[in-house]
Amino acid sequence: MYPKKMWTLMFTKMKADLCTMPNMVIGVAELRINDILITEMTKSTNIGEALITINPTIFKSGRQTVEIHLSPIKGEDVISNAKPFCLEIGYYDSTKEVDESGEATWHTVYTLPEIEMPEKGLPYIDMKGEFEANVPYQYTYWDDCVDLRTIPDIEQKIVKEYEYVRKLIAQKDLEQLKKYFIPSYQEFAITIYQTKEEIESDWRETCKLINKHSTSDLQPIEEYRIVFSSNGRSVSLRSNKYNGYPSALI
Repeated sequence: MYPKKMWTLMFTKMKADLCTMPNMVIGVAELRINDILITEMTKSTNIGEALITINPTIFKSGRQTVEIHLSPIKGEDVISNAKPFCLEIGYYDSTKEVDESGEATWHTVYTLPEIEMPEKGLPYIDMKGEFEANVPYQYTYWDDCVDLRTIPDIEQKIVKEYEYVRKLIAQKDLEQLKKYFIPSYQEFAITIYQTKEEIESDWRETCKLINKHSTSDLQPIEEYRIVFSSNGRSVSLRSNKYNGYPSALI
Protein backbone atom coordinates (compact mmCIF):
# COMPACT_ATOMS: atom_id res chain seq x y z
CA MET A 1 0.00 0.00 0.00
CA TYR A 2 1.22 3.46 -0.85
CA PRO A 3 1.92 5.97 1.95
CA LYS A 4 -1.22 7.71 3.12
CA LYS A 5 0.22 11.15 2.43
CA MET A 6 0.57 10.36 -1.26
CA TRP A 7 -3.06 9.27 -1.64
CA THR A 8 -4.34 12.14 0.45
CA LEU A 9 -2.72 14.54 -1.95
CA MET A 10 -4.61 12.90 -4.77
CA PHE A 11 -8.02 12.57 -3.14
CA THR A 12 -8.16 14.83 -0.12
CA LYS A 13 -11.59 15.98 -1.21
CA MET A 14 -13.29 13.85 -3.78
CA LYS A 15 -16.25 15.80 -5.18
CA ALA A 16 -19.09 15.37 -7.63
CA ASP A 17 -20.15 18.48 -9.51
CA LEU A 18 -23.84 18.27 -10.36
CA CYS A 19 -24.50 21.36 -12.44
CA THR A 20 -27.29 22.58 -14.65
CA MET A 21 -27.55 25.49 -17.00
CA PRO A 22 -27.75 28.72 -14.92
CA ASN A 23 -31.06 29.10 -13.06
CA MET A 24 -32.64 26.29 -15.05
CA VAL A 25 -35.63 24.48 -13.56
CA ILE A 26 -35.16 20.73 -13.29
CA GLY A 27 -37.59 18.09 -12.09
CA VAL A 28 -37.31 15.23 -9.64
CA ALA A 29 -33.70 14.06 -9.54
CA GLU A 30 -31.86 11.30 -7.70
CA LEU A 31 -28.09 10.85 -7.68
CA ARG A 32 -26.29 7.74 -6.37
CA ILE A 33 -22.64 6.78 -6.03
CA ASN A 34 -22.05 3.03 -5.56
CA ASP A 35 -25.83 2.77 -5.11
CA ILE A 36 -25.68 5.12 -2.12
CA LEU A 37 -28.18 7.96 -2.38
CA ILE A 38 -26.23 11.19 -1.96
CA THR A 39 -28.81 13.73 -3.04
CA GLU A 40 -32.32 13.98 -4.36
CA MET A 41 -34.67 16.75 -5.40
CA THR A 42 -38.33 16.01 -4.78
CA LYS A 43 -39.75 19.09 -6.48
CA SER A 44 -38.86 21.31 -9.43
CA THR A 45 -35.91 23.45 -8.44
CA ASN A 46 -33.94 26.38 -9.77
CA ILE A 47 -30.31 25.35 -9.51
CA GLY A 48 -27.06 26.77 -10.82
CA GLU A 49 -24.20 24.63 -9.53
CA ALA A 50 -23.81 22.28 -6.58
CA LEU A 51 -20.72 20.60 -5.19
CA ILE A 52 -21.20 17.37 -3.22
CA THR A 53 -18.44 15.60 -1.36
CA ILE A 54 -18.64 11.89 -2.19
CA ASN A 55 -15.73 10.44 -0.19
CA PRO A 56 -18.14 8.73 2.29
CA THR A 57 -19.56 6.68 -0.60
CA ILE A 58 -16.13 5.37 -1.64
CA PHE A 59 -15.09 2.43 0.54
CA LYS A 60 -11.90 1.44 -1.24
CA SER A 61 -9.76 2.30 -4.23
CA GLY A 62 -10.84 1.04 -7.62
CA ARG A 63 -13.82 1.31 -9.91
CA GLN A 64 -16.86 3.22 -8.63
CA THR A 65 -20.35 3.62 -10.11
CA VAL A 66 -22.54 6.69 -10.62
CA GLU A 67 -26.26 6.68 -11.40
CA ILE A 68 -28.70 9.50 -12.00
CA HIS A 69 -32.46 9.42 -12.45
CA LEU A 70 -34.41 12.45 -13.64
CA SER A 71 -38.19 12.83 -13.94
CA PRO A 72 -40.26 15.65 -15.48
CA ILE A 73 -41.29 18.68 -13.45
CA LYS A 74 -44.80 18.67 -11.97
CA GLY A 75 -47.42 19.19 -14.65
CA GLU A 76 -45.22 17.91 -17.46
CA ASP A 77 -45.24 14.46 -19.04
CA VAL A 78 -41.77 14.57 -20.56
CA ILE A 79 -38.35 16.14 -20.15
CA SER A 80 -37.77 18.38 -23.14
CA ASN A 81 -34.67 20.43 -22.24
CA ALA A 82 -31.93 19.76 -24.76
CA LYS A 83 -29.41 19.78 -21.92
CA PRO A 84 -31.24 19.18 -18.62
CA PHE A 85 -28.02 18.82 -16.62
CA CYS A 86 -24.32 18.07 -16.77
CA LEU A 87 -22.37 16.03 -14.28
CA GLU A 88 -18.64 15.77 -13.62
CA ILE A 89 -16.73 13.81 -11.02
CA GLY A 90 -13.22 14.75 -9.96
CA TYR A 91 -11.14 15.85 -7.02
CA TYR A 92 -9.34 18.81 -5.49
CA ASP A 93 -5.77 18.50 -4.31
CA SER A 94 -5.67 21.40 -1.86
CA THR A 95 -2.12 20.67 -0.70
CA LYS A 96 -0.29 20.44 -4.02
CA GLU A 97 -1.53 22.72 -6.77
CA VAL A 98 -3.31 26.08 -6.82
CA ASP A 99 -4.42 28.25 -9.72
CA GLU A 100 -3.67 31.92 -10.32
CA SER A 101 -6.31 32.96 -7.77
CA GLY A 102 -4.81 30.69 -5.11
CA GLU A 103 -7.63 28.13 -5.33
CA ALA A 104 -7.07 24.37 -5.37
CA THR A 105 -6.98 22.80 -8.83
CA TRP A 106 -9.93 20.72 -9.98
CA HIS A 107 -9.07 17.39 -11.64
CA THR A 108 -11.85 15.81 -13.71
CA VAL A 109 -11.90 12.00 -13.83
CA TYR A 110 -15.37 11.43 -15.29
CA THR A 111 -17.91 13.38 -17.34
CA LEU A 112 -21.40 12.06 -17.91
CA PRO A 113 -22.04 11.77 -21.68
CA GLU A 114 -24.44 14.25 -23.24
CA ILE A 115 -28.04 13.13 -23.53
CA GLU A 116 -29.50 12.61 -26.98
CA MET A 117 -32.87 14.31 -26.58
CA PRO A 118 -35.52 13.37 -29.18
CA GLU A 119 -37.79 16.09 -30.48
CA LYS A 120 -40.76 14.74 -28.48
CA GLY A 121 -38.72 14.63 -25.25
CA LEU A 122 -38.25 11.76 -22.80
CA PRO A 123 -40.59 10.46 -20.04
CA TYR A 124 -37.55 10.01 -17.76
CA ILE A 125 -33.76 9.83 -17.87
CA ASP A 126 -31.70 7.02 -16.32
CA MET A 127 -27.95 7.10 -16.82
CA LYS A 128 -25.09 5.04 -15.38
CA GLY A 129 -21.34 5.34 -15.53
CA GLU A 130 -18.09 4.29 -13.88
CA PHE A 131 -14.95 6.08 -12.70
CA GLU A 132 -11.70 5.22 -10.95
CA ALA A 133 -10.91 6.58 -7.48
CA ASN A 134 -7.93 6.08 -5.20
CA VAL A 135 -8.31 6.54 -1.45
CA PRO A 136 -5.91 5.80 1.44
CA TYR A 137 -8.40 3.65 3.34
CA GLN A 138 -10.50 0.53 2.84
CA TYR A 139 -13.76 -0.35 4.54
CA THR A 140 -15.31 -3.80 4.65
CA TYR A 141 -17.84 -3.24 7.46
CA TRP A 142 -20.78 -3.49 5.05
CA ASP A 143 -19.56 -6.69 3.42
CA ASP A 144 -21.32 -8.85 6.01
CA CYS A 145 -24.54 -6.81 6.04
CA VAL A 146 -27.69 -8.49 4.76
CA ASP A 147 -30.03 -7.19 2.08
CA LEU A 148 -32.61 -5.41 4.23
CA ARG A 149 -35.14 -5.62 1.43
CA THR A 150 -35.46 -9.35 2.14
CA ILE A 151 -36.65 -8.84 5.74
CA PRO A 152 -40.48 -9.17 5.82
CA ASP A 153 -41.12 -6.69 8.67
CA ILE A 154 -38.37 -4.25 7.76
CA GLU A 155 -40.68 -1.22 7.74
CA GLN A 156 -41.79 -1.82 11.33
CA LYS A 157 -38.17 -2.27 12.43
CA ILE A 158 -37.09 0.96 10.73
CA VAL A 159 -39.94 2.98 12.22
CA LYS A 160 -39.18 1.55 15.67
CA GLU A 161 -35.54 2.63 15.33
CA TYR A 162 -36.53 6.13 14.21
CA GLU A 163 -38.95 6.39 17.11
CA TYR A 164 -36.13 5.44 19.51
CA VAL A 165 -33.81 8.13 18.12
CA ARG A 166 -36.64 10.65 18.14
CA LYS A 167 -37.23 9.93 21.83
CA LEU A 168 -33.54 10.44 22.66
CA ILE A 169 -33.53 13.77 20.81
CA ALA A 170 -36.76 14.89 22.49
CA GLN A 171 -35.30 14.04 25.90
CA LYS A 172 -32.01 15.70 24.90
CA ASP A 173 -30.21 12.60 26.07
CA LEU A 174 -26.86 13.62 24.62
CA GLU A 175 -24.93 10.81 26.28
CA GLN A 176 -27.02 8.05 24.70
CA LEU A 177 -27.15 9.89 21.38
CA LYS A 178 -23.37 10.02 21.33
CA LYS A 179 -23.11 6.29 22.01
CA TYR A 180 -25.60 5.69 19.22
CA PHE A 181 -24.10 7.92 16.52
CA ILE A 182 -20.38 8.30 17.19
CA PRO A 183 -19.27 4.82 16.00
CA SER A 184 -20.81 5.32 12.55
CA TYR A 185 -19.70 8.94 12.43
CA GLN A 186 -16.10 7.95 13.14
CA GLU A 187 -16.23 5.69 10.09
CA PHE A 188 -17.58 8.59 8.04
CA ALA A 189 -14.97 10.98 9.46
CA ILE A 190 -12.06 8.86 8.30
CA THR A 191 -13.27 9.15 4.70
CA ILE A 192 -13.02 12.95 4.91
CA TYR A 193 -9.74 12.83 6.85
CA GLN A 194 -11.01 14.35 10.08
CA THR A 195 -8.96 14.26 13.27
CA LYS A 196 -10.33 13.16 16.66
CA GLU A 197 -10.47 16.82 17.66
CA GLU A 198 -12.55 17.68 14.59
CA ILE A 199 -14.93 14.79 15.30
CA GLU A 200 -15.46 16.02 18.86
CA SER A 201 -15.92 19.57 17.60
CA ASP A 202 -18.61 18.45 15.15
CA TRP A 203 -20.38 16.53 17.90
CA ARG A 204 -20.39 19.61 20.14
CA GLU A 205 -22.02 21.58 17.33
CA THR A 206 -24.63 18.84 16.95
CA CYS A 207 -25.34 19.02 20.69
CA LYS A 208 -25.86 22.77 20.40
CA LEU A 209 -28.48 22.23 17.70
CA ILE A 210 -30.27 19.58 19.76
CA ASN A 211 -30.36 21.85 22.80
CA LYS A 212 -31.46 24.83 20.72
CA HIS A 213 -34.56 23.26 19.20
CA SER A 214 -37.69 22.23 21.03
CA THR A 215 -39.51 18.92 20.79
CA SER A 216 -42.11 20.55 18.55
CA ASP A 217 -39.45 20.79 15.81
CA LEU A 218 -39.41 16.99 15.57
CA GLN A 219 -41.77 15.47 13.04
CA PRO A 220 -43.95 12.50 13.92
CA ILE A 221 -42.82 9.41 12.03
CA GLU A 222 -45.52 9.47 9.37
CA GLU A 223 -46.06 10.24 5.68
CA TYR A 224 -42.67 8.84 4.78
CA ARG A 225 -41.16 6.76 2.02
CA ILE A 226 -38.53 4.04 2.50
CA VAL A 227 -35.29 4.57 0.59
CA PHE A 228 -32.80 1.71 0.27
CA SER A 229 -29.15 2.27 -0.61
CA SER A 230 -25.97 0.26 -1.11
CA ASN A 231 -27.80 -2.65 -2.72
CA GLY A 232 -30.24 -2.91 0.16
CA ARG A 233 -27.66 -2.83 2.97
CA SER A 234 -28.68 0.65 4.12
CA VAL A 235 -32.10 2.19 4.57
CA SER A 236 -33.62 5.53 5.60
CA LEU A 237 -37.02 7.17 5.87
CA ARG A 238 -37.62 10.25 3.75
CA SER A 239 -40.44 12.67 4.41
CA ASN A 240 -43.29 13.22 1.97
CA LYS A 241 -44.23 16.40 3.82
CA TYR A 242 -42.84 19.92 3.79
CA ASN A 243 -41.88 19.83 0.13
CA GLY A 244 -40.11 16.53 0.65
CA TYR A 245 -37.64 17.73 3.26
CA PRO A 246 -35.17 14.82 3.32
CA SER A 247 -35.49 13.40 6.82
CA ALA A 248 -38.68 11.86 8.17
CA LEU A 249 -37.45 12.86 11.62
CA ILE A 250 -36.64 16.59 11.56
